[in-house]
Amino acid sequence: MSVAKEAPSATKKPSSGLQSALGQGFAGFVAGAVSTAILHPLDVVKTRFQIDESTKRGNFGVRGTINTFNVIWRLDGLKGLYRGLSANLAGATFSWGLYFLWYDLIKTQMQNHLDSRNSYASGSNPSQMNNSSRLPASYHLLASAVAGATTCLFTNPFWLIKTRMCADRAVDPGAYKGLFDGLKKTYQGEGIRGLYKGISMSMIGVSHGAVQFVAYEEMKKWKGNSKMSSTDVAIMSVSSKVVAMVVTYPYQVVRARIQNQRVDSEGRYRTSLEAIGRVYSGEGVRGFYKGVGPALIRVLPGTILTFVVYESTIKAVKAL
Repeated sequence: MSVAKEAPSATKKPSSGLQSALGQGFAGFVAGAVSTAILHPLDVVKTRFQIDESTKRGNFGVRGTINTFNVIWRLDGLKGLYRGLSANLAGATFSWGLYFLWYDLIKTQMQNHLDSRNSYASGSNPSQMNNSSRLPASYHLLASAVAGATTCLFTNPFWLIKTRMCADRAVDPGAYKGLFDGLKKTYQGEGIRGLYKGISMSMIGVSHGAVQFVAYEEMKKWKGNSKMSSTDVAIMSVSSKVVAMVVTYPYQVVRARIQNQRVDSEGRYRTSLEAIGRVYSGEGVRGFYKGVGPALIRVLPGTILTFVVYESTIKAVKAL
């Protein structure tokens, strides 16, 4: 994700802010689709761990991940490992695409405002102050938070269906056949409110993206965009992702528990605070980190795939 803009040459017409944002959105869409399609089985395993309300000290690390993977493979085969893929693809592609679209639009407006303010103070021409890397971390944080919150409003129904499909087997009573079947049944049985279960936790989860992308932008600024290689992108992406995940992971567990509840579920969580309290009282701090094993295993290949594909797509779009 490039934040430094090249000065327009005499032969190259500068793209508008909207064109740039659409390019960012398309790149995010492609990157999200590729990484999700390849790594979906780890999401299935992670979800099974997250919804496990048992109080026993199970193995939720590498060994537990492998064991659960083998159980799903033995019972349901490849279809079981890819159950919920359609919902995950919809959620991931729209999340990444919309996020980068909003993020770039907001960041561009912030830069224009900052340039105008600085040019007024210095008496220079705003069009000659093309240096968006000057945006401070607080601006990136705000742009990321607003972009993330806006994206949540569009994508929560996809994540809800993905959670429910990953949590059960295709042979279970009432199991969804696919994304659209899940959306239809949820709306018919639970209404619009049902499709937005867990939205408060998703909004809290915006902090994950904010921390990750602020760190990523700052590392890019320190490294210098002109010297960026695929290896640089991978290292910075993974580093920022791991920190953000460890800090914010508990919200994913609580959201999964809430979203996996049907109308007729026994022992329903009535509020997010009640869910947090019950997880802590019944399972302790460990309960908030169930599934973090496969989540961390997914970080390295997932983040590398997402950002390398993203940067490659951006370069391809700019070359058109």
